[in-house]
Amino acid sequence: MKPRVIVSSAVVLLCGILVGCSSPDAAPGPPSEEVAAVEESTEEPRDVPTEEPEPSPEPGDLQMTIPATDEDGYSMDVEVHSRFLDVVVDPSSDKPGETSVIIEATTSISVANTTPSRTLELASMSGVTYPQDRPFIQLFAVYSADSRACAFDVDIFGKPAEDGRACRIPVAYGRILGDFAIDGEEELTVYRGFLPQGFKPGLGMVPEAEAEAVRAALEAPAGFQVEILGGGDSYRWISVCDDEEPEYGVRASLAVLWSTSGTCDDLAYVVPATGAAD
Repeated sequence: MKPRVIVSSAVVLLCGILVGCSSPDAAPGPPSEEVAAVEESTEEPRDVPTEEPEPSPEPGDLQMTIPATDEDGYSMDVEVHSRFLDVVVDPSSDKPGETSVIIEATTSISVANTTPSRTLELASMSGVTYPQDRPFIQLFAVYSADSRACAFDVDIFGKPAEDGRACRIPVAYGRILGDFAIDGEEELTVYRGFLPQGFKPGLGMVPEAEAEAVRAALEAPAGFQVEILGGGDSYRWISVCDDEEPEYGVRASLAVLWSTSGTCDDLAYVVPATGAAD
């Protein structure tokens, strides 16, 4: 007796999957390209993340790392972050009919020694008590000559203001208390306003009727300036000015490290301080 050949349903199924076996009457399936196209069309559309454009800085915002070099090749980075939070009208320290318009700002300043393999020493001012003898970094907001912020007859030292010149308002300063080790860095303690005065930044002696116009003007400076002042040898740092330096009534030890314009074209007098003590 001949052995019987038994074809199981599993073998038939395997034939259909791997070999493509089919009955003569079966209709041909769609080409593989069409199947792929159908599968693709059933996929959910994917969300493609889009990069949001960075917002433009507000007029009162500054974030800068300023490289500075002195006459001998020593170098440092001065990092300044400042933001105007508000500008407020405050008549509490002014006589009737006048008011101060005060800039409320947050500011941080740090200094890092970037001189390769060398310490960085900054001289103190002779005959002055510590820490007043140490140099400091001053941040100014600069306003264009036609700004209401510059409509004053005298500067901060009582000298006649020059018509048609821009003006500056001291925003904050930080004092450098010591010298720097190799790769050393110091986060400065920051104070508002201008070092000699100790008043809040803004404008004083503003006629109350003009307070709102002045407040709006102070919100939008044309730019900023950063200087190193005081100490015994701050003038050694290379300034963005060629020959002209800011005048403070006397020849000061200072250098303009950076300005928005990149030059001293916007070099400007300093307006009277507010009457509000800081």
